[in-house]
Parts: sequence; C-alpha cells; structure tokens
Amino acid sequence: MAGAHVPDFAVVGERHHKEAGMCDDSAKTMSTRAIIKGRLIDSRPAWTRKKRPVCASLSVLCPALVTALWLLAESHPWNELNGYLGLLAAGLLYVLTLLASVAGFAVGILSLVRREPLRYLAVLGLIMNVLVPLWIMQHH
Repeated sequence: MAGAHVPDFAVVGERHHKEAGMCDDSAKTMSTRAIIKGRLIDSRPAWTRKKRPVCASLSVLCPALVTALWLLAESHPWNELNGYLGLLAAGLLYVLTLLASVAGFAVGILSLVRREPLRYLAVLGLIMNVLVPLWIMQHH
C-alpha cells in the first residue's frame, strides 16, 4: 500500500460527472465550490444564494384570503340563502377557515425554523392565523 497512487479529488470528481452524464458546465460549477476550514464556499452570485421569505409570505396570505372570503360572503346577496344550500355554504366557509388557518400557522412556524429573512412576516402571520379565526367565531 505504500506505493499506491491516490487519485486527485478534482480528477475523480470530473470523471464521476462524466460517467453520470452531466454536462461540463455542471462539472465546472461543482468544482468551483470548495470546503475551506469546514465551511462550504459557494462561488455563485449573492443574489442567487439569498433565501426568499416564501413561507412567511404564505403565512400572511392565508388569513388575508380567509378574511376576504368572509367579507365577500357577508356582502354578497346569496348570504340570505335558506335551507341546506345556506348551511352548506356556511359549513364550507368554516372548513376553509380552519384549513387555511392551520396551514398558515404551520407555514409560519416553518418559516421561523428555516430562518428566512423578514422574520417579522412570519410572526405577523402566526398572530393573524390565530386572531382571524377568533374574530370570525366572535362575529358569526
């Protein structure tokens, strides 16, 4: 084993990329990243590495959608429906409210766990996802 040749990491990596059928551009991108002092150094531009607050935005949009649906339902003339159709419409609104609030709360927590920028959006979404259903239960 003393005379065994240890192949260069970059050569092995390029050979692996060629065997996997990757194009040369992806092999170059992969080889431009290096591990220095235990940290991954990425050569991509800064604007491509930034996390976007997708989950935080969805957390705020869920209760906004619920509020818009309830306000539309109150202002529309069909809210005076009688019988089973009115019961079905009300039940559907309540189920949509519950589902959107739970989803918005979960996405807000996910945003905090992922440490997305604009953390105040996630916190605002969490607060709104609790207050909007409470407001709906009080007024209806």
